[in-house]
Amino acid sequence: RFFTEGIPVNEKTLALEVIERVASGGSDSMFLMDDHTFEHFMQAQFLPALLDRNRYDSWKEAGATDFYRRCNIEAKRILAEHQVEPKTDEVLKGIKIILQGG
Repeated sequence: RFFTEGIPVNEKTLALEVIERVASGGSDSMFLMDDHTFEHFMQAQFLPALLDRNRYDSWKEAGATDFYRRCNIEAKRILAEHQVEPKTDEVLKGIKIILQGG
């Protein structure tokens, strides 16, 4: 969803004033110390649900589930929970026509 929504490009997201301020020695000369970064960094990063961002020791304590296993668990959950919407009569007629070669 993050990528399909597109990335807004405007004065606020470009933050040219922040770049200028940090480059000139303001905000302790660090982007991470600037208020703009603090206000916007959560919306500007992609945090995939299946990627574990815990420290190694925390990951081990939680069972050391690797990426492949997390994907497998999620795929099984989707297959178990997904509800297929019934096809309309119009769609079923179209499928029948296609299957009959026409």
